[in-house]
Amino acid sequence: MAAQQSTISKDYRLRAQAPRVIRYVAIAVIAVTVIVVGVAFYRESSTTGFKLKSEHAQLSTDVVAEVSGYERLETDGTLRKHLVRAEFARTFSDNHQELTNAYVQIFDDAGEPADEMSAREVLYIPEPEKNFTAYMKGDVKIASRDGLSVKTDNITYTKKTELAEAEGLVEFERKNVRGRSTGANVLLRDKKIELLSDVEIETFESPELAASGVRYAKINSSRASYDQNESRIDASGSVAVSIQSKSKGTGAAQNTEVTADRASVHFDKSRAASENDDAVARNTQLKQLELIDDVNIVTTESGQPSTTITSGYALYDKDADLFELKNAVHIVTAANDRPTDVKAAHATYSQTALKMNLSGGAEIVQAGDYVKGDFIDADLFPDKKVRLARVRGNALVRQTNAERVTSVTAPEVNASWGDNRQLASAKAIGASEARLDPVDKSSYALVTLSASQAIEAFFKGEGALSQIDTQGRTTVQMNAANNSPNAANKRVTADKVTTFFHDDGKNLRRAEAVGNGELYVEPLNAAPQNYRTTVNAPRFDCDFFDTGNNAKTCVGGKKTKTVRQPTVQAAGRGTQTLTADQLNANFSQASSDVERLDATGNAKFVEGSRSAIAAQMSFTQNDETVRLRGDTPTAWDGASRAKAREIDWDTRDSKSYLRGDVSTTYYSAESASGATPFSKSDKPVFVTSESAEADHIAETALFIGSARAWQENN
Repeated sequence: MAAQQSTISKDYRLRAQAPRVIRYVAIAVIAVTVIVVGVAFYRESSTTGFKLKSEHAQLSTDVVAEVSGYERLETDGTLRKHLVRAEFARTFSDNHQELTNAYVQIFDDAGEPADEMSAREVLYIPEPEKNFTAYMKGDVKIASRDGLSVKTDNITYTKKTELAEAEGLVEFERKNVRGRSTGANVLLRDKKIELLSDVEIETFESPELAASGVRYAKINSSRASYDQNESRIDASGSVAVSIQSKSKGTGAAQNTEVTADRASVHFDKSRAASENDDAVARNTQLKQLELIDDVNIVTTESGQPSTTITSGYALYDKDADLFELKNAVHIVTAANDRPTDVKAAHATYSQTALKMNLSGGAEIVQAGDYVKGDFIDADLFPDKKVRLARVRGNALVRQTNAERVTSVTAPEVNASWGDNRQLASAKAIGASEARLDPVDKSSYALVTLSASQAIEAFFKGEGALSQIDTQGRTTVQMNAANNSPNAANKRVTADKVTTFFHDDGKNLRRAEAVGNGELYVEPLNAAPQNYRTTVNAPRFDCDFFDTGNNAKTCVGGKKTKTVRQPTVQAAGRGTQTLTADQLNANFSQASSDVERLDATGNAKFVEGSRSAIAAQMSFTQNDETVRLRGDTPTAWDGASRAKAREIDWDTRDSKSYLRGDVSTTYYSAESASGATPFSKSDKPVFVTSESAEADHIAETALFIGSARAWQENN
């Protein structure tokens, strides 16, 4: 029984110790694993120290030879392929080598020296067909056959593809170009280097300037490639370019800052007959900069305001100092807090020549001036303000100030600005129109000039006009403010019109309309006293009130004709016609309607069946009376004729007032309505007096002073 209990007790103790044993065993297994991995890592690092490709992960560790002052030339027959030199070489059983302070030279297809590489440590792995892979680290340098030098700390070179791959910091240089990046692929056969991230490239005007650090351009981007065959750098991802240069126009220092999604730098491809250093240097001089998507350019010349350009595409030509811009082009130059703002679908901008060529919805805003058209060719001042603008296709030039908006439209408009950077002239060619649109329309609503051939507006000072000339059949429309019952618009038409402005340049002072002139006055409101008035004359000379662009007087001559038509038809009112050698029309400043008409020389007035003639006639709107003076004024109708030294014809009430040597003839006793005691009804009746009053509606007449009437001898 005791023996059985002892056996059971031992069994329990063994079971209790089992977890501890298992733990010890597990720890031992882990320790062995760590030791194995550590030994493997140690062996790997001690034999190579390189980051190997998968195909080179299992290299021999058996050393078969160690040589100091090592050199080997690989050939294909007599054709040299590559040369390897090293201070020390260790060769392993699989023929790979560890080289110290190594130098590798690659020969081209003709067996001539091409590319050179060196490093402190090289893992050389031979491959079929005289190829090899070289893992290089420590002060790695590559000198290509076309002058490209590369420096880095770690690189993998594959002879078959002539590709050198680096992951760390890479620096490169070729004559006037040098740069750096994190990671790069150097394609020696293709003469191309791919820069993988954090790219910075500098270009210089000459190797001498490169040596002294005087940079022309610096390029930063996420990625880039430098293709030496195409003489081009392609950059992408947050591209930023900084250019330091001198203005070709003034010689002043000029700084240009550029950003874009993508960019291409094109170098000068011209070469001399021989590939000498000068030709190579010229081949690495920046010629063009191409920018794509989300382009932003800021150019600042010393002593001048900066110019900002945004577009979807830009191509900068260095020699011409010219930008070719596409896709939503926007150019802004700010000077003295007065920006010049340019927009177009396409544009070329020459900084040296101070020129812009815009197309596709082109427009320019400069202070209060606005220019728009299908195409705009602009010349600039040195501060990049617009000096001349030639606008073609739906052309518009507009000036805006606190008092009015002045605009000129035509198929083509040429505008110029003075040295004070203010609009000086705008010449419209073709069917043209000029508009004066006031902000405060209490004095006048609008003045419009339209011409069949041309309009030229001359400005003085900011927002001030001095003169407007037209060519071809011209219409000047002056719209009044509708703020009175007698308000009226006026229109002057002629073959040519010249308008002059007051000294302040705000209001019209005088207008000269020459050739087949017509003055038309149209009341805005229909009323018995309001007439539509048309005056025809070979020429009109109009003077204006000091304010309001409202005509004060218009003188028409020679041989004028005036026609007045009532706006409201009524009994006793009809079309009035006034002809004369010369006509003066005077207008109301308040209403812009006709206030007085003065006709001189062979004047004749007709309304319905009634007519009148005199040397001079005056019509006043307030009493609607025609006053006949000079050369025995005479009035007549179908029933009678009257003469006197003075006749006043009240057209409103259809009455006439005659004064001085009145002489009246009734064509028959019947025409006198039997008012005279003469028996022969078919014979005329004569009446004379000092004065007379006639009521044409009532058909009565009152003769006063020495009155005498007779029929034949009776």
